[in-house]
Amino acid sequence: MTSEREWRKIAKTQLALSGLPTVNEMEYRPYLTILFNLSLAKFGHSDYAKINIGILQAEVQCFTEQNRGSSHQPSLLWYALALLNDYLNQRKSNPFMGTVMDCGSCGASCFYHEESNRYSCCMCEASAEAGANRLPRAIPVIHSIRIERVRLHKRLDDLYVTSSERFKFYSHIASYLKQPLEHTHIGQVCSAEDVEAWDKAITNIEQKIERFKGV
Repeated sequence: MTSEREWRKIAKTQLALSGLPTVNEMEYRPYLTILFNLSLAKFGHSDYAKINIGILQAEVQCFTEQNRGSSHQPSLLWYALALLNDYLNQRKSNPFMGTVMDCGSCGASCFYHEESNRYSCCMCEASAEAGANRLPRAIPVIHSIRIERVRLHKRLDDLYVTSSERFKFYSHIASYLKQPLEHTHIGQVCSAEDVEAWDKAITNIEQKIERFKGV
């Protein structure tokens, strides 16, 4: 059996072997977890050296048809599968060529623009910077919400010093917002309601810190 952790590390290894940036390799990991779970369910094991890629591709196709989340997520899942396939065949992977995203402000399509390295909405002024290898860093939103995201980051960054504290605080926010930790990202904040929810979650952390100091 190959552990889920080993599956999730494939992205970093394969990106490095391909001469592609690894700085945001954590962004690929949720999709490798999906592939791990699909393999376990279909083949009854998770040994990636023994899986049939063709069958796994069919499972990914079914999964993407049955689980319609954000428009860009299937593209990233397919790219993660390509990384896995190239890793198993000991060959270099091509760069990710970008995707189409849903606008967090108006719901229209957002396209990648090489010259600005941003995903921009085709209907409103919403945009979001792309990360390494053209991966989305955040859901495109209008300027006022981007300003709120910066403010929320500042509030949270002022609270922690170490990476372990950062993880603890984000875990607390995930619990407070009742959502998975991997989806707890300020780049997912798209509305005034989202901003309010994050402000309340951060205030809750501040209150806990103050109570701890008072003990």
